[in-house]
Amino acid sequence: MESRLPSPKARLDGDRWVLKGQKLWPSGAHRANWMFVLARTNPKAVARRWISMLLVPLDQPGIEVRPIRNVTGETDFNEVFFDAATT
Repeated sequence: MESRLPSPKARLDGDRWVLKGQKLWPSGAHRANWMFVLARTNPKAVARRWISMLLVPLDQPGIEVRPIRNVTGETDFNEVFFDAATT
């Protein structure tokens, strides 16, 4: 079941969420300014209540977007890395 969990984790720091982790295969992230991210915010919560949807600006320190090239050379999908990025 662990493989189905969203990879990024977020912790509340004051009034902002701080993200760490990776998101694989989001489409168009290399052209986007903002991104919705499903993140683990409370892994001790019951059922799926530990998931939160966060709206994250992509033009900030702590975010790296790497396009994934397919066989034709196009880059529709990406890897996005979060290293202390905030909401």
